[in-house]
Order: sequence, then C-alpha cells, then structure tokens
Amino acid sequence: MQQQIAQEAENSGNLKKMFYPSALWTTSFQSGDVFSPRNSVVGMFPARLECLYRFALVFVILTECSSNHVGDVTARILLKNWRRKAEEQRARFFNRLPKNVESSYTTPEVIRNRGYPVETHHVTTDDGYILELHRIPPQSSTGPKSVVLLIHGVLESSGTWLVNPSSRSLAILLASQSYDVWLGNYRGNKYARKHTTLNPKKAHFWKFSWDEIGDHDIPAIINYILKETRQSKLSYIGHSLGCGVFFIAMIKHPELNAKIDAMVGLAPLSSFANFTTALFRILAPFGKLFEEIIPLVGSNYLMGTSVPVIAQFAQNYAAGEIFQAYDYGRKGNLMRYGSTKPLEYDLRKVTAPVYVFSGGNDRIVTPKDVDWLLTQLGNLKASTRIGNYNHLDFLWGTDVKEKLYDQVIALLPPP
Repeated sequence: MQQQIAQEAENSGNLKKMFYPSALWTTSFQSGDVFSPRNSVVGMFPARLECLYRFALVFVILTECSSNHVGDVTARILLKNWRRKAEEQRARFFNRLPKNVESSYTTPEVIRNRGYPVETHHVTTDDGYILELHRIPPQSSTGPKSVVLLIHGVLESSGTWLVNPSSRSLAILLASQSYDVWLGNYRGNKYARKHTTLNPKKAHFWKFSWDEIGDHDIPAIINYILKETRQSKLSYIGHSLGCGVFFIAMIKHPELNAKIDAMVGLAPLSSFANFTTALFRILAPFGKLFEEIIPLVGSNYLMGTSVPVIAQFAQNYAAGEIFQAYDYGRKGNLMRYGSTKPLEYDLRKVTAPVYVFSGGNDRIVTPKDVDWLLTQLGNLKASTRIGNYNHLDFLWGTDVKEKLYDQVIALLPPP
C-alpha cells in the first residue's frame, strides 16, 4: 500500500512538473480560468488531459480565427488553422508527458490498481445505446449497502472520478467506507460508443444532445442499478453536465424523483447566461458554422461527445437565464416541440432533494448562474459555495477531500 501511494504521488508530481512550467499551459490557460492549475493536481489520467487539451485547442484556435477573420470566417480557414496548429501543439504536448503514468489504463484497471474489486455492467437504453458502468462493490458483506451513482461532465468518462490519488478520489473514498459505488458513462464517450443497430462511425449515431442523455441514459442507468442492487433508492452525485442531464431526467420522468435519496450537484450546470470565458461568446452567433466544422475535425464527435452536445452550450449561453432543450431552428422546433422556440425545462419539477456545491471562481458554471438555479429548483436542501474553487477543482483540487468530499459524504445515507 505504501508503495502504491508513493507511485501515485510520483505520477502526480511528475505531471505537475511537466505541465506547470510549460509555455503551452501558461499561454493557453489564464490564471483563475477554468483550466487554471492553481488548485489542481493532474493525477494519473493522461487520457483525461488529452480531452481537456483538445477542448482548449478548440477554444484557442476558434478564438484566433474569429478575431483574425471577422466577417469572412469560412470552413476552409478554420479547418486549415485547426489541422496545422493541432498537429504542432499536440506533438509538443505529448512529447512532454512522463512515461511512467497509467496512460493506457481503463477505469476498471485503475480501480484494480488502487486495490479494489471492480465489476463491469452494460445497460441498453430504450433507444438502443449501450452504456458501460463500473461498479466498486461494497467491502462489507453485512447486508445491502447504500448505493451511490457518480456521473461525469461533458467530454469525460467514469475515469473522471479517479483522476486524483486515492486519498482524494471521491470514488475511492466512498468505496473505503463500504458504499456500493457505481461510476456511470453516458452515450458518446469511449465506454458508451456502441448501439444495437447504429454504427458509431456514421453520423446518425451522433445525433444526440443533452436532452437524449437526460431522457434515455440517466433513467436507464438508475433503473438498472436499482434492479441489480435490489434497492428502492440511490444517491446521485454529478459534476457539471452530469447535473444538467439529471435535472432533465427528473423533469421528463417525474417518477424517478422518488428513487433519489439525495442528489449532490458539483458545479451544477443549468442556465449558461453568465459564462465568462470567450469560447461560447464567439460560437453563439455561428452555431451553424460550428456544426459544419467540428464533424470534419472530429469525425462526427468531439472528444467523446456529439456536436449537438457542444452546440447546446452555445445555444444556452445565447438564450439567457433559462434552461432549454436543443434548438433545431424554427421548423425543427415546430416539428419536435410544437413551437418555434425550444422547450424550456421547468426546474421546479425536480422534487428530489438537491444539495448544491459551487465555486466562487468558476467561469463555466458561474456564481450568478448558480444563484439563478437555486431560485428554480423544486426541492433545494442546501447550497455551499467554495470561494476560490474553479470548475475543475471539484475533481482535481489538492484540498478537495477536506473542503468538499467530507461534506458530500456526510450528506449521504450511512453505508
């Protein structure tokens, strides 16, 4: 065990040394911004870093192209810039990576490496997507244990909850206290890229937004876990979009509210009106162009999700202080919603008990947007703001156990 802890610390330390001094890190990520390393430790998942890195590239490149070619931004210009700069910066980035981290490990392999048993389960949604779940079964055999489901944010996977070393990984902390821990994956990431009939190499597989994840994936996952564990309720912990899709699930399937012991929202996403980083301010007026470009560079998906999932962020930013479904345009909305405008989700219909934790320095889910959410929820139990936390400190923070996870675990039913 001591050797394992030492190895984790070495891996984390090596990554910190690699990334913090780098020119790419300091020039692309502004201090205090969403990707700031101020409070974060990268941990043991270079694949996770790759996702964030590529997301940052989208931001940097589109920002530059938009400012250089305002008025005549074309697909050709964006694609040319993307290919050249992405290849150059990607090569520099990966040349800096240390060689002794668990870069090829899957989530189950990381869990085993941390000394815990793991089970892999597969859930098929009612529209045919096959989702992989990772379970850390309870350590004690004295009867059924309280079930906790953890759901990741956008561009992430179940491995999100294992980025930090074991001593400050929420999944491992819960498992160490004998909770029945389930790590979910929703459609699009590498653990949920199968379908009963659709081919993930074809465009139709990727025609989904937040709405489909909330309407199909989250209900399927919850019901499967409750059936498998023979429990009537579970606790749900989500980060960022993992909260937004929970709200959609509770609104579209109101019977699910009674199956939730507690919902803990970490940097919960709903309204996006006050997003303070430039990305979606740039993309919002060019939603159609964005949808045309990204499939070319992402083969119909961007870092483990679909184009509509990313576009819906820009749409919600442009919409103001509402939490709305995907905007298909006037004709598409009329066919789908019976109105020329997209559906607005009524958060008062979320009657499951909700506990909110937000960051005072979060520039994605901003304090203003969280304040709006708090006025909308149907059964808000408590809200806590951690003054200096940004969006990723909820996962990477070096002090996250003391500042956050101990409080989160205290809210859950005893194991």
